Amino acid sequence: MHLSCWIDSAPGETLSARARFLADCGFAAVEWYASLPELSSRLPELRALVRVGIGISAIGPIHRGWLIDPDSASRQAASEDIAQALAWASELDTAVIVLPILGYTRALPNGRTTGRTAEADRQMLIDSLGPLAERARELGTRLVIEVINRYESLTMNTLAEGVRVMAAVNSAHCKLAADLFHMNIEESDPAAALGRAGSFLGLVHLSDSNRSFPGLGHTDFPGLLGVLGRLGYGGYVTVEASDDRRDVRQILPKTVQLLKELIGG
Repeated sequence: MHLSCWIDSAPGETLSARARFLADCGFAAVEWYASLPELSSRLPELRALVRVGIGISAIGPIHRGWLIDPDSASRQAASEDIAQALAWASELDTAVIVLPILGYTRALPNGRTTGRTAEADRQMLIDSLGPLAERARELGTRLVIEVINRYESLTMNTLAEGVRVMAAVNSAHCKLAADLFHMNIEESDPAAALGRAGSFLGLVHLSDSNRSFPGLGHTDFPGLLGVLGRLGYGGYVTVEASDDRRDVRQILPKTVQLLKELIGG
């Protein structure tokens, strides 16, 4: 396993300054979300980070539309934007992380939906991911689809649901991103869920039960990271946490120390 951190968790005025702070803390890589125009304009900066040994664990393009958007033109735009991000990811030896849809839910009163059934949404996601997974294969890169909770999205809310989608896509270049915060909401047994996801895992997000940094809530990090170790998971575990009550200059080095102790790094 390799340690990474969401770059916006770090202090610093520039992307490079934040990345270097995280590297000094002991993180091997950074993860960054940005609009396509900003990703494009920052490519030289990202390439420079890679050249000095700071990895990019994933880029998250803030793209037009969604892969299961109610509007067909918006679905096409999402696919086009993600394909462009895959081309940039191939230059940076990284993955592209995306969500099927956000801000749509069947779990809340008057929640927005696509107007389709859950099964139709799932099939549309599978159909959308197929060509993108093939594009990732052609470029020698990876696409990871994040599993998020039912209150923020309306498909692929548990790892088991994600595994069914990945099995249907059937590509080594399309994997799941598991997020311990969302799993704390959705999974009755997070450790067992991780274990069953196994080879379908391509990225793991770490935050505690309260969305703060590991060790500041009640998530069982020794148990969950132990499952990943027994699986032989060799990808990135990325701290994706936020807590305005904490001084990140103090907490992030302690976070690295804790995680290295748990994964034996």
